[in-house]
Amino acid sequence: MKRPILTALALGACLLGTAFAKPFTLASPNGRLKATLSDESGSIRYSVTLDGKEVLAPSVVGIRSDGVPFGKEGTLGTPALSDVNEQYRFFGAKPLAVNRASKATVPVTSGDQNYNLDLHVADDGVGIRLRLPAKAGRRVEGDLSTWQLPGNPAVWVMGRNPCYEETYRTKTLSDLGTSRYGLPLTAKLENAYITLSEAALTDYGDLEVNLGENNALVGSLPNDAKGWTTDQEVVQPWRVTIVA
Repeated sequence: MKRPILTALALGACLLGTAFAKPFTLASPNGRLKATLSDESGSIRYSVTLDGKEVLAPSVVGIRSDGVPFGKEGTLGTPALSDVNEQYRFFGAKPLAVNRASKATVPVTSGDQNYNLDLHVADDGVGIRLRLPAKAGRRVEGDLSTWQLPGNPAVWVMGRNPCYEETYRTKTLSDLGTSRYGLPLTAKLENAYITLSEAALTDYGDLEVNLGENNALVGSLPNDAKGWTTDQEVVQPWRVTIVA
């Protein structure tokens, strides 16, 4: 009777191992800022901590395409790691911009679809995005990205306006109501200020956010509400969390 029991236990351990992949954490160059990816129970989420304290609760980076919720549901593969260390001229407050970060490219599988997730962790922020491979007649139906702020922080927001010239107003997260807001959006947490934004928009709509379930900030594409069709690779703009 012992052999069937041992076999059953071994099989159970194997099933648990495939259902719950170990979370993957990527630290910034100075080690203070960390982003963690998880695909527990088939739901892909990422979170961010500063000095061990959460500044972004588990959130989603996602695209709905051809009926598939890319990035929201799926299984993470083995990440390919690299370092970013570059400088370039900058016409602004400083003459030289420095880009130092830790980077991971993670293969992801959703059903029978394979694609990549990029994670970029610098000392002052985290960027995350999806890249869907080129496919003839691919239909991009919407963006599924969210930011889940911890607690009920004060936020500075502007109403959605194509010109991005609205006045910023101070509210608490739970008081945002049903309105839609443009980015960037800034929040004051217990141990940090964070700004939510996006970067590297090419052949993709700009994002607005509204307050969703559990006070999550839910992204949508107001200028592409009906989606679009493309044969090219779909590179999502970086979903950015700046931390100060």
